[in-house]
Amino acid sequence: MVQIVDLSFDYAVDAEQVWEISSDYRALEYVTSGMVTFRGLPRRQMATGDALDVDVSMFGVLPWTPYRIEMIVVDHADRMYLSEEHGNGVKTWSHRHRVVPTGTGCTVIDRIEIDAGRLTFFAAWWARIMYQRRHPARLQLLDLA
Repeated sequence: MVQIVDLSFDYAVDAEQVWEISSDYRALEYVTSGMVTFRGLPRRQMATGDALDVDVSMFGVLPWTPYRIEMIVVDHADRMYLSEEHGNGVKTWSHRHRVVPTGTGCTVIDRIEIDAGRLTFFAAWWARIMYQRRHPARLQLLDLA
């Protein structure tokens, strides 16, 4: 059974600045540190068609497990990406990320659809915590913390 996690966060800076961080694999490593450690991510901006076979470790201490990230769409003009991911017990992890300009900066909108079989509830709970922890890390990268 699929569960959906919807989150949004506001930033008092230009949408393009937030998008530059949101669409960079190096920043992904930074904003997930302490929760998930990646091995094998490229050191560049995301691109449509990227198919990455990486290893992940929960908290950087649990055993490394294979994980696949496919960037279905990366639209730099609209500041949006859609990834399809699986591995580490997850059947499907579909992540739609958007950076939307507002009158005072921008809003980041994340929608994650997760199917992890019998562990879907726990995977969705984990996703909510992990994505909420990305917000303060992004603020640090933007020098707003």
